Amino acid sequence: MKKEEKLKELVSFAESLGLSREEIIAYLSKNPALLKAVQADETTADNVCPGMYYYSDGTVSAKILSEKQISGVVGWIDESGRHGLVLGLRETRLPWSSDELKVGAFEESGKENTRLILEAARKQNKKAEAAEWCAAYDFDGVRPGEAFLASREELHKIFRNLEAIQVALNKIRRGLLNGGTWFSRYWSSSECVPNLIAWVVQPSDGCLKSGYKGNYVNCVRCVFAFTMF
Repeated sequence: MKKEEKLKELVSFAESLGLSREEIIAYLSKNPALLKAVQADETTADNVCPGMYYYSDGTVSAKILSEKQISGVVGWIDESGRHGLVLGLRETRLPWSSDELKVGAFEESGKENTRLILEAARKQNKKAEAAEWCAAYDFDGVRPGEAFLASREELHKIFRNLEAIQVALNKIRRGLLNGGTWFSRYWSSSECVPNLIAWVVQPSDGCLKSGYKGNYVNCVRCVFAFTMF
């Protein structure tokens, strides 16, 4: 039940006891614990944390709200509590680029790296399967162009919260991250030098590995950013 509905029920019940609205407001203002209880479903920047569900309407909740579309799970939140990264609910296995595309994608921002990769792929007429899949991601209320292939730094931040993410995914019976085995690795959008190699990140321990773009097929799961207002 949402905050507004709870407040309406509380007011209705209080009025049935002969209490005025002014008396109700005065009582609530003197009882912060009760006020917090009727506001329990409201998520603010102060209480967002990894493992919560991100909904297609831009809201975040620790609860599974059946009337809303879950788009992903919060994987990381910055110190302000306002900016974070959401991990998509679906994944695939692909090469980084079967054409061994060379880009120069060394940014900490996966969104910028993905833009550079797609631009290079168009100019060079080559494939960039991992980044292309993320950019075209069109599931669970996420629109094409919103998601991207995370950088190695972003994946490392997200995988620090692996346990909370796995619990959330398990509750909604969606595919868990392949974090339980040493060979389960996820492509990042970050290239290595030489440019025939890109970084992969291991969820189980955040370990960085390198992989040849065209030879290796690794896990791919998209990420998208959000801001709490």
